[in-house]
Amino acid sequence: MSEGKFMNTKVKNILFVFCLILCSFVSFSCTTELTLQLNKNGSVDIKLVAGAGEAFTNMILANTTEVDTNATFDVAEISYQLSKSGFTNVKVVSTNVSDISVSMSDSLKNSYLFTSGLASVEKNTLRMDLDPAKLKSFYNSADESMQMVLDLLLAPVFNDEVMTESEYIDVLASFYGESAAKEVQYSNVKITIINPDGSKSVNTVSLVKLLTLTGSISLK
Repeated sequence: MSEGKFMNTKVKNILFVFCLILCSFVSFSCTTELTLQLNKNGSVDIKLVAGAGEAFTNMILANTTEVDTNATFDVAEISYQLSKSGFTNVKVVSTNVSDISVSMSDSLKNSYLFTSGLASVEKNTLRMDLDPAKLKSFYNSADESMQMVLDLLLAPVFNDEVMTESEYIDVLASFYGESAAKEVQYSNVKITIINPDGSKSVNTVSLVKLLTLTGSISLK
């Protein structure tokens, strides 16, 4: 079996780093929750609670050199990668092989989340603007290891392709099996945005819609 078929621990950790930076778009569970809070001092607090479904957890484990499949993720490595990306006060908790909770801050708004244009602040209001160009910009700015993880998604939004949602699910099923494809098909991303004045918006978006996005979604 060739070496290229395996994901090592570092790459597996980057998978969950990417979950956070792209609003957990690669976290395959029924609902992944991301909360962004803009503070009065201009910093942004970020909290993610995510977990992979059984089928994709098995896929990740089958393509890693890890022996102990019950081991938690290397939270120190994940924290290090997030800190390198411009986040501060990083706290990572992994309760088992597929679940993770991350909290952190972006004091200067210079992380990938902001430099890619996915998040921005306008008139003391936090917003997210999701469109193919911004998602592709994030992909292009990622390092080689992270791009390798993004490629696992086979997502048209990262590859200048256009697919319907059903076509994308069919592609996933042909590569990873029906169970993994169904996990993606029925997954959602719940994004909560909180502003300094206490105003809050809660938005739930289909994961498949995000990965096949052809238009734009603005949340604020």
